Amino acid sequence: MRDIMPTMRRTVAQMRRWNFVTTDSGDGVTNVEAGMGCAIAFPHVFAAVLPGRMVEAADELRERMNAAGMAGSVEVSYSPDGEMPRHAVIALLGVTDADWPKP
Repeated sequence: MRDIMPTMRRTVAQMRRWNFVTTDSGDGVTNVEAGMGCAIAFPHVFAAVLPGRMVEAADELRERMNAAGMAGSVEVSYSPDGEMPRHAVIALLGVTDADWPKP
């Protein structure tokens, strides 16, 4: 978890506990302020999912977030082409560690 932003570690860890294979995350501020051209300007955690399971996975993540009393947006996308053909990605958007209830 050392390579994950301190502002996103709890969020990424929770998604991993829920068995999501996370691939990228950011708080939407740190990398933008650092001038990284590829930085995404909003909080996000991306995870790889099997294309045939993407709708089920998005529903599962939304249900888990609701049960935890958390807002945020859940989206899923699929690409049949490109460098990684036939891959799907689920995204949790708008959530950082500061948004979670105190333990």
